[in-house]
Amino acid sequence: MLHSKNIINKIPIKKGILFADQIMVSGTSFLLGILLVRALGLENYGVFALLWMVVLFALGINQALITKPMLSLAPKMNPIESKLYLNNMLLLQIGLSFIIAFVGILLWLLPTIVSFADSYLTFIPILSGLLFFQMAHDYYRKRCFIEDKINLAFMIDAALCLGQLILIAIYWLQNQLTLELTLTLILAANIVSVLIAAFSFNIDINSVASIKADVKKQFVFSKWLLGTAILQWFSGNYFIIIGASIIGPVAVGALRMVQNIMGFFHIIFLSLENIAPIEAARQLSVGGWNAMVDYLKKMTFKIGIAFLALLVIISVGAPWIIELLYGEAYSSYSYVVLAYCGLYVFVFLSIPLQFALRTIEMTYPLFIGYISATLFSFLAANFFLENWGMNGLLAGLIITQLITFSTYAFYCWRKNRDQIDIQKSTPKLTFQKQVSK
Repeated sequence: MLHSKNIINKIPIKKGILFADQIMVSGTSFLLGILLVRALGLENYGVFALLWMVVLFALGINQALITKPMLSLAPKMNPIESKLYLNNMLLLQIGLSFIIAFVGILLWLLPTIVSFADSYLTFIPILSGLLFFQMAHDYYRKRCFIEDKINLAFMIDAALCLGQLILIAIYWLQNQLTLELTLTLILAANIVSVLIAAFSFNIDINSVASIKADVKKQFVFSKWLLGTAILQWFSGNYFIIIGASIIGPVAVGALRMVQNIMGFFHIIFLSLENIAPIEAARQLSVGGWNAMVDYLKKMTFKIGIAFLALLVIISVGAPWIIELLYGEAYSSYSYVVLAYCGLYVFVFLSIPLQFALRTIEMTYPLFIGYISATLFSFLAANFFLENWGMNGLLAGLIITQLITFSTYAFYCWRKNRDQIDIQKSTPKLTFQKQVSK
């Protein structure tokens, strides 16, 4: 009894640490974006954003192949099986991190394989190290959550987030910060965070048969996740990549600068992700489709009012917000904020539709949505950018989001129509049975 009380008493503390961790990660990202724009200028910040997209792509692959399956599979195992499985995943993680980092080094040593501009080629060795340690950090962070080591998760996140922010701020105050030094300092913080985590876990090598079985299980689970992760990355970023080559890295810097402002909304999205799917599933099990739809409608309406109010405030105050955060020189990009406010309307409206589809285990529309958006990006990016420049880039981003939203809305509408038809036909069937009797 005393043990259960101790667990109950610890739950609020753990929730508080998790919330503090999320605030630290999001807040550091926000402050770092402001600092880098001011220190590097918009063009160099655009180059940094393009390089960081490579890191995010590698993290997406890592999450699809390793950490997302870990979060679903490990909690279902008993403690002994879970430990064996997680140790096997550590070996897989090291192997995957090494392969991706090695590919980067190979491209640097043999630049003729892929033609890189000299300005980008110099960053590949540092970027390769970043890929290795960022992916390792992702593994250790998720393992901490699985094994309920919340304090350790907070510690390694603090080493990474606060470490890089403090180091970069120090060099910025001394007017010594360059793009190459920025990436080096982020790499240094990554190395420290991974070393802290590595010394906190024992590395046990299991039998070859055990490793093979877990790796096979992992790939069976993750094969669709990998495809979805790649499509999701391209659907959202292809316009930006092509935009950098056609209209220059300044445009990418402006986009990322505005995305940093809009990052506040992702806290709302994260909160919805933690709460709404669980309640939607409960409503479906208790009251069926209609109960789930009513809950999602009410939730969307209530949160949507606050969401819309914030969008209006940001839209009206865009020039002042940019000037306050980044300086007067960048206030001319306030129109990008207006475009992103329109984009985020579709982002917000897509979320309850995703929850509905996931709750009824109808996930193929999500895949179709990403395929459609990616195909549009591949076909239309050059035309939009060559003819309309920055406006074409913004229009392309909005249309890709509109495509995914429309796909989800169509499948939800069709499912709702089928449910209505079933409900209408049920009384008729009952009446016919009663007449026959």
